Amino acid sequence: MAESFPFSAILGQEAMQTALLISAVDPAIGGVLVRGQKGTAKSTAARAMAALLPSITVVAGCPFHCDPDQPDALHWECRAQRASGASLPREMIATPFVDLPLSTTEDRLVGTLHLENTLKSGKRQFEPGLFAAVHRGILYVDEVNLLPDHLVDLLLDTAVSGQNLVEREGIQYNHASRFILIGTMNPEEGELRPQFLDRFGLCVTIAGVDDSSLRREIVLHRLAFDQDPNRFTSDFIASDEALRQQVLQARRRLNEVAIPAEIVDRAVAIATAARVQGHRAELALVRSARALAALLDRDSVDISDLIEVAGFALAHRIPGSTVLSREDVYRQLAELNPETMQRALSNPHPGQQHDESYLLDDQDFPGSAAAGSSWSAPTPGASGSTTHGRRIGSRAWQPGRNLTPIDLGRTVNACITRLALSRETGQTQALTSADLHLQLRSQKPRRLVVFAIDTSDSMGDGPMTRMSAALGAIAALAARAYLNREQVCLITFRDRHAQLVVPPTDSVMRIRQQLDRLPVGGATPLAAGLRKAGQVIAQAKRKDPALEPLLVLISDGEATMPLHPAADPAQEALDFARQLGREMVPALVIDTMPGHLQRNFMPQLAKALGTDCQHIANLQARQILQLIETTQTALSS
Repeated sequence: MAESFPFSAILGQEAMQTALLISAVDPAIGGVLVRGQKGTAKSTAARAMAALLPSITVVAGCPFHCDPDQPDALHWECRAQRASGASLPREMIATPFVDLPLSTTEDRLVGTLHLENTLKSGKRQFEPGLFAAVHRGILYVDEVNLLPDHLVDLLLDTAVSGQNLVEREGIQYNHASRFILIGTMNPEEGELRPQFLDRFGLCVTIAGVDDSSLRREIVLHRLAFDQDPNRFTSDFIASDEALRQQVLQARRRLNEVAIPAEIVDRAVAIATAARVQGHRAELALVRSARALAALLDRDSVDISDLIEVAGFALAHRIPGSTVLSREDVYRQLAELNPETMQRALSNPHPGQQHDESYLLDDQDFPGSAAAGSSWSAPTPGASGSTTHGRRIGSRAWQPGRNLTPIDLGRTVNACITRLALSRETGQTQALTSADLHLQLRSQKPRRLVVFAIDTSDSMGDGPMTRMSAALGAIAALAARAYLNREQVCLITFRDRHAQLVVPPTDSVMRIRQQLDRLPVGGATPLAAGLRKAGQVIAQAKRKDPALEPLLVLISDGEATMPLHPAADPAQEALDFARQLGREMVPALVIDTMPGHLQRNFMPQLAKALGTDCQHIANLQARQILQLIETTQTALSS
């Protein structure tokens, strides 16, 4: 009878599965803590991963699972047997999986005196504990936050040192105990001690799936497994075996994956921006990125690997907060230290060329489907259309259904597995429709934030506090935008013209370079700024009809310069605002004029756009970010 639910049959928890696979490739990362409410497949995933891992070679009969091919790591009895000239017998066993009950005693965990044998022989004999049984395997602790403190201390010491030292009842015994630590917990039942929390290399917070169709499929999977475990598991043997081979190959090539110096520098910069203490964060970042690169069969770590694992490695280490979700980690990084993050994430895709053209009035965007906006391939038959949203899994393709973006890794693995299983029949067809697996993605549309900023004389008065706040918000949002696969665009208007300073992009460095050299001065051509914003949004929507734009207009006064010499500049600006309002363009209007000087024009302009005017005299970057986030949340609800 099948003992565990297949790993590849778990749906909707891709982040948890990724963290577990990364930890399986490199146990030195320090294990995984999975936080989530009950019923979110935490325990199921931990047990499924144990069944997924490849078998290991051990010295037959050795209670410590010594590896006969690693003589320096043998415990003293195996080492003495080898030194005597006797050969060490071998056997293959499944990767050890030890479930640590909350009621475990200290003696059971570390080992103790074997009372019966000692009484019979008159010599003290050591009885190995769970630390011996779990060597080279997985130690799983459910409800780890409820584990007694004295057992937590023992776990910490052994997990860090990789050695179990026992000194009691006249016994002194030392043996290796290296394992992948997986802890699961429901935060509603209490949090972990901070020192224990930090020992986990990775942390992932999961929640139930919202998509009704995916929830239905999860229920059907579970019912099918409960009804006939063997039959259900047989449907996923090939995909689990492919993952097993992928982990095995990644382990073999792990130390061959290059870690460029710039990756270490960027990991340090990210950890600095997060203000984490100690250096476990940097080590977890680099090791996890290397393990991910090995899983993806790459020869070198790049910045995309680092970004992918940042949410896992930092979620439980950012000070002054509870454990965060991956999305909150990226948001915190963007807000805590925008300049450091910009340096860390500059040129995120080495070797990739960004189009530096500027948008003219009648041009389409140059390269508007910017790299990073989606990882999917275009859907066949839908020219220019792309499936956006976070990938949440994959499913086998069924004839008659749309051929949405292909999950290349699962497809290749399915093909390899089928060929391996059918070699005896002489089949040689490299790829069939039965191998096709398609990506499942959450339907989160891509966003574009269009900043239209008044850079006239009044905005540059004094120490430029209002201008600095606006530019600081753009820089911080740019860092968050890259991480969330969003885009940011910057339009400035001054003197007689509006200029698209930064076309839609997710490149932090590109925005940083432009913000450092913005000219300020002249009159306020509000109509030109609104017209340019309308053109940018219209052209972006043509490229991606599902795009969610947001216009952020920041100014401190009335329109003073018309587009046409004979026109009323204020009326002209209101006309463009009404046009955008009729086109249902979401907008956020921020009036930065001090209260005693405020006029009625900005509220009129906001009303024409179909929104309210936010009066913020002492403008700060954080206030702008909060307004944008609130507006986007309201638009999505």
